[in-house]
Formats: sequence, C-alpha cells, structure tokens
Amino acid sequence: HRKGNSISLPNLASLPSSKAKKSLQSRQIQSLIAVPMMKEGECVGFVGFDSVRTTHRYSDMEESLLDLFTQMLVNLKIRQESQAQLRKSEGQYRAIAEDTPAMICRSLPDTNTTGEHPNPCSEPLFSI
Repeated sequence: HRKGNSISLPNLASLPSSKAKKSLQSRQIQSLIAVPMMKEGECVGFVGFDSVRTTHRYSDMEESLLDLFTQMLVNLKIRQESQAQLRKSEGQYRAIAEDTPAMICRSLPDTNTTGEHPNPCSEPLFSI
C-alpha cells in the first residue's frame, strides 16, 4: 500500500505462512482486495473488500471501480481540507480588516456602492 500498489489475494490459503496470513485467517478471510488511498504520493489509508465464506477472484472491473471510489474519497478529503483552510484564511482577513484603525472599504466594479464588508472605521463616512 505505501508505494501505491493494490493488493489482491484470490486465495489466502495459497500464501506462505506469515503473521499477516495468520491474522487474516483468524478473521476467516478467504480472499481480499485492498486499494491504497494516495494523496500527493503518500498512502493515507486504503479501501478493501474481503470474502469470508468462499474464495473470490476480484475482476479488473471490480478493482477499477474500487480504485475510482478511493480516488473519490481522497478528493473529498482534499476538498474538506481546502474549505477549512479557506474558512481560516477568510477569518484571518476579516479580523485584520475589522481591527485596523484606518478606513478600509471595497468598491464594487461598475457600481457606485461599496462592498458589503467595510470595516468599522468606514461606517461614519458611509452611514452604515
């Protein structure tokens, strides 16, 4: 996973003995597929399926769909992080504008009005 490679094990019984195999067998897993969630070249998790009743050879289509799903999850996480950063940045800008002892206002293009967020020093001038 760490290098961005998917893991597909159609029959766990065919693997050599290892701690990982024993761990999976203790959960009665017969087959599994796991696709890494890659963000900027780093594995941030994985999504997978396992089969516990019978063995299953996951098809290329199933792996492609799972890969698409993991990419969607990563994109969702990136979007959430971006939105949080934007809210933080907007809050910092607003605090600077509101705490500045000088008049700050924004003219809207093609109008004679000011923006909706002038700072407190501009209120007497514009009767806001």
